Amino acid sequence: MKNLLLLCCFLVATFVSFGQNLNSVKGPGIPSDTQWLGVTSSSGNLYRTGNVSIGSNLFDDGAISYKLSVNGKARAMSFKVYPGWADFVFEDNYELPTLAEVENHIATYGHLQDIPSAKTVATEGIELGEMNKLLLQKVEELTLYVIDLNKKITVLEQKQ
Repeated sequence: MKNLLLLCCFLVATFVSFGQNLNSVKGPGIPSDTQWLGVTSSSGNLYRTGNVSIGSNLFDDGAISYKLSVNGKARAMSFKVYPGWADFVFEDNYELPTLAEVENHIATYGHLQDIPSAKTVATEGIELGEMNKLLLQKVEELTLYVIDLNKKITVLEQKQ
C-alpha cells in the first residue's frame, strides 16, 4: 500500500510538472485548503492527511474512509493486502456444511453461503482481500468434499 501511495504521489507530481490545469478544485467532500499540500491538478490532489485522489475528490463512501480515491481504472504490477485467511476450514472444530445444506442454500438464495449475491456486489462492491479469503474458503471446502468422496470411492472399489 505504501508503494501504491508513493506511485500516486509521483503521478500527481507528474501532472503538475507537465503544466496540467492547476485550478483549485472545490466542492462537497473535498478536504479543506489547510489539508492541501500544494499539489493539485484537474485530475489529482495530495493532502496533509496522507489522502491522495486521482480524478476524484471523495475519500469515503458513507461507511468507510479511504486514503486513496481513484475515479477510473487502476493498473499495477502488484497489489498486496493483509486479510484474515481461511485455513480455519482445516481445523478439527470446523463444521463443513453438508452438500445437501449447500444445495439448499443455493436453491433458496441463489448464491453460495458466505459469498455476497450479485445484487449486493452491484450496490456495495467487494473488498478484494476479503473476497479472496472467501473464495479460498470455498476452494478448501471443495477440497475436503473431494477427499471425502475419494475415500468413499476407494472403499467401494475395495468391496468389488
